[in-house]
Amino acid sequence: MKILHVVHQYPPDHIGGTEHYTQGLATAQAKAGHAVAVLYPRDKQSDLSVEDRDGVQVYAAGTGGRNRTRVFTSLFGSKELHSQFEQVLNEVQPDVLHLQHLMGWPLSIVDRAKQLGLKCIFTLHDYWSLCGNAQLLTNYNQSVCGGPRLWLNCARCAVARLQQPALLIGTPAIAALFADRARLIRRALNQIDACLGPSRLVGQMAIRAGARPDRVHHLPYGIEKSGALPHAQRPADQFRVAYIGSLAWQKGVHVLIEAFNAVPEPATLTVYGDPAVFPEYGQRLRALAKSPRITFAGKLGRSDLWSALSQADLVAVPSIWYENQPLTILEAFTAGVPVMASDLGALPELIEDDVTGWRVRANDVAAWTQALTAAVTGIKRIDHVEAEVSDVEKDHLPKVMAFYR
Repeated sequence: MKILHVVHQYPPDHIGGTEHYTQGLATAQAKAGHAVAVLYPRDKQSDLSVEDRDGVQVYAAGTGGRNRTRVFTSLFGSKELHSQFEQVLNEVQPDVLHLQHLMGWPLSIVDRAKQLGLKCIFTLHDYWSLCGNAQLLTNYNQSVCGGPRLWLNCARCAVARLQQPALLIGTPAIAALFADRARLIRRALNQIDACLGPSRLVGQMAIRAGARPDRVHHLPYGIEKSGALPHAQRPADQFRVAYIGSLAWQKGVHVLIEAFNAVPEPATLTVYGDPAVFPEYGQRLRALAKSPRITFAGKLGRSDLWSALSQADLVAVPSIWYENQPLTILEAFTAGVPVMASDLGALPELIEDDVTGWRVRANDVAAWTQALTAAVTGIKRIDHVEAEVSDVEKDHLPKVMAFYR
């Protein structure tokens, strides 16, 4: 089968859950004998380029450089991106178009794919179909958002993100722009043959945005398990907590660090994440870390992931936004490590209290201190997690291919 994945970002330019999943699935499909290509926009070039990576033809569409506003407005139309999409379609001649993320892409590519009779699959990695931020977090007061309210709150959010308060006078016009965005997304969703939601919550949000309920399916992620290591037995005088992920505000790392400052010995906290992505936030985290038992270990390479997990007794996921299905949790479960996660969004779908970990009130420092202390002192204890996690090649790939067929 000939498959074309379209995504908003791709390694090594950007590294995140969507990017890792797309790369892992495309590579698994190529290993299984399919002809696979990936197309993503690259801001640092002006022309279309292609290279072979592990049997996958990776196309980078040139954008000539874009800011956040142009990424947003690309949805309404981009001759350059649409033209390069057409070029890749002609070269790949796919049987299936798998849309991994449409942020920054003109929605005209969906229209074109359906004109050509292509089957279109859309994996719902976040809440982009309903929210311009994709995370249902407001920019004006950094709170969880329930979705558009006549798109006036969306306009307020856009103005806050641009840091141009004078634009508030144009709120009705900006709201109209978001209403038009919603209309275009609804039309695109109605043409897509299947939407795959790793969590049930993200599927429900897509239906709110216009996806047909009978075309929304729950399909958890699959991960690459081949490098997993057995969990190292915990020394009696240690309790090792790990955070693995982006050092971004919405991930709630500041909540974890403030809470951990009051957690007793022998607990240690190792924070893995690239401080260069959001340097101001990284500096804030270091300033908050009062305990000498907090270590900032920097960016964690994929080759070192399983080693880090084998040395952890608990993985913390203190997010303050509606996570979908973080790969970190699936990887922790694969390594047999319990997870302490916020009770927000789709995270409660993954965590079973006292079995696979614990759910803690989101954005509540005192609650996190109490829960961490209970784990450290043994009041709450899970020595090893047994949880079902799909292997991307053995379990997940056959299910994806079944949707294609």
